[in-house]
Amino acid sequence: MREIEYYKNYIISKRKKILEKQSFEYALKFILEPIHIIPYELYSQRIREAYEEIKDIDEKDTPFLALALQLNCPIWSDDKHFKRQNIVKVYTTREILSLSKDDVK
Repeated sequence: MREIEYYKNYIISKRKKILEKQSFEYALKFILEPIHIIPYELYSQRIREAYEEIKDIDEKDTPFLALALQLNCPIWSDDKHFKRQNIVKVYTTREILSLSKDDVK
């Protein structure tokens, strides 16, 4: 959320049409409505383990890895570097789409 707020004016400035702040806020609310923000306290005990695994890859991804560890769930990311860690399964968008196609068959 901080990153979105930080880049809000930049995002608005890159639109071909004039995008008013109100339109941006509406679009952001629509996009984020189904997203749940998980409090740090719920995964903080896994931060050290996650950091040790990803510090030489991309330490900024520590919270995502820690949350995946805590929830015992995979990560959906197209960042290739995520596949270099070995403690959480990572799916790319292509792999997710492939899984969903397999379910349809």
